Amino acid sequence: MIDLGQTPFSAGGGMSQRSMVTGMLLASLLLWPSVNHAESSTTNTRLSAVLSVPASLPGQTIPLYEMALPAEAIGTLRQGKPLQILNGQGQAVPMAVMSPPTTVNRRSVALSLYRWPESELPTAFTTGSGSLNSDAQNTANTAAGEMRLELSQGNTSAILRFPERTPIVLNREGTGRQWLLANPAHPGIVESGWQADRLKLQWPRASLAVNVSVEGSSDLVNWVPVSQGRLLETSDAQGRQLSQTELSLQGEHYPYWRLTLSQPLALQAAIQTEHQDVLPAYLVTPVNVTTETPNRFQITLPQAVAMDQLTVRNLPDNQLVPAQLEGWYSQPSNHLADWHLLAEATLQHWTPQALAGKPTRLQSQEVLPLSHDVFSRQYRLTLENWPAGQLPHVELLTAPQTVKFLAQGQPPYTLYLNPANPVPAIVLPDGLQETPGAKAQIQGWQVTPEEFPWKRYALWLLLIVLVAVLGIAAMRLLKQLPKPMD
Repeated sequence: MIDLGQTPFSAGGGMSQRSMVTGMLLASLLLWPSVNHAESSTTNTRLSAVLSVPASLPGQTIPLYEMALPAEAIGTLRQGKPLQILNGQGQAVPMAVMSPPTTVNRRSVALSLYRWPESELPTAFTTGSGSLNSDAQNTANTAAGEMRLELSQGNTSAILRFPERTPIVLNREGTGRQWLLANPAHPGIVESGWQADRLKLQWPRASLAVNVSVEGSSDLVNWVPVSQGRLLETSDAQGRQLSQTELSLQGEHYPYWRLTLSQPLALQAAIQTEHQDVLPAYLVTPVNVTTETPNRFQITLPQAVAMDQLTVRNLPDNQLVPAQLEGWYSQPSNHLADWHLLAEATLQHWTPQALAGKPTRLQSQEVLPLSHDVFSRQYRLTLENWPAGQLPHVELLTAPQTVKFLAQGQPPYTLYLNPANPVPAIVLPDGLQETPGAKAQIQGWQVTPEEFPWKRYALWLLLIVLVAVLGIAAMRLLKQLPKPMD
């Protein structure tokens, strides 16, 4: 009689052992991502700083203070971690975090006026022996005293210019249905950061109502419709003068404008109003750079900071430097930390001598902009064509933020970043947020000792125990297998 109770195939002991082994194996697989996540994630750093609160502003009756936040604090906020200010009794004071207001510069630019040619120029040319043999022909009037013929055949293309032809004459005065407007100070160039708002036109006083379409161009060849408007000058029943002299540019900005009128008009002047949004100066965090390879450099920060741009200040002159920035962190979809590409661009620094006689569109580029927030302490910067033996001068740029708080209770007032036991916050009223406050300052940061990562070690210990038990159970099962018969 065969005793099935002691075989691995029995319904009793054998199956229970296999079920136990299978359960431990599944538990190990479920715990593995958690262990990896605990291993790859960084410990939550807690910082605190005592605030230096000066005397109130002259005539100020409310003890309101404001302070520029450092990059470490801005990084804490962007990670969704709490930031709070407590008084000497450990009570939270009313506070609000805000971005500094953007300054807007405005200016008016007098544009040059030209009557646009109303007669169309030829759109095809022939040589003495007949038509040009090409796959495509495109003739364009550059309105700058020359004709241009673009030819292409297969992968070969060419541009033929005919400067010897009679220049196109653009009259500044007269009456016409189409007008060209150009910036005389920067012909063909749009200054960076400036946005065009409106056009204000002047003409000899007369009663009229004219429909106008506005087009923009960067090369006087390709035109993009921008807006439509109406010019008006008339009188009402009481004899009051009514006029509409402005056209909207809808935030578009081109170096050239073309106006098409519903009836001829003698324009005399055109004024373009522009604005430029000036952001507050970035916070600059200099960092130490170490060499990994001749073209690759390591950046290790003591604390994770908020970073919007990375700048390399000592680029080699008049050279193109392809650059890549990577960060070491773990993504939510993958618990294992790894290097992730954050930004790439071609950096360049042009000297005034190198730009002599070159197009003014050519500008230096020393900034690597980041497309999203990254909170890491380790970065890797790759710079191609970098001079051997030279370290790059790297700075981290952070968009500024300020905090305003009401000094309730007794000092000292302490700023806490990522506190272990946050106190319920009290929001500063909207009216006080708009009121200027006296400037407070941070006296110095104190780093709270990092907590012992008991969760990580506990998970590792549990995983090791499960693997050991799994191994012992497997050995027992192997011993219980029936021996092969001779």
